[in-house]
Amino acid sequence: MNITSYNSAGMPANEAERQKATEASGILSAVGNPALMDLARRVRIHCRVETAIICAVSHYNVFVIAQDWARSGVFNRSTSFVGHMIHNDIDTLIVPSAKSDARFADFPLVEDGDIDFYAAAGMRDRKGFLIGALCVTSRQPKLDWNQDEQNYLQTCAVGAAQEVITKQL
Repeated sequence: MNITSYNSAGMPANEAERQKATEASGILSAVGNPALMDLARRVRIHCRVETAIICAVSHYNVFVIAQDWARSGVFNRSTSFVGHMIHNDIDTLIVPSAKSDARFADFPLVEDGDIDFYAAAGMRDRKGFLIGALCVTSRQPKLDWNQDEQNYLQTCAVGAAQEVITKQL
């Protein structure tokens, strides 16, 4: 019997406040928002990747809010890349090859071959809490990720956050 171990994404010290911010932002009710779906499509094409996902992080789960060429649904936060972003309160995460990265190599989506390259830009609410992320992935490593793609991803993540928060006003 094989036992898989991985670096679980922990909870940040301000998780209770961050969770309240996520709920108040309206992101959890934005599933299938046409503007976000279109944004995911444009990001996937511009960044030359296989999938683009806009997700919200709530309690122990990651919710896919909008996507292009990715499956929708709910994923376990502890085995998610974005969970590490939330835990460490970072705005960007770039993993050229998850299979070669000890932090992520044993994640189920990596082991199953669904993800090798991963990049994300965090989505923050007006108070600065990370409520989700705009993520792009590919099954193959992507060693040619460039600053233009990163800038575009970050700009679009800000736009996605504004789209969600504006709908709540």
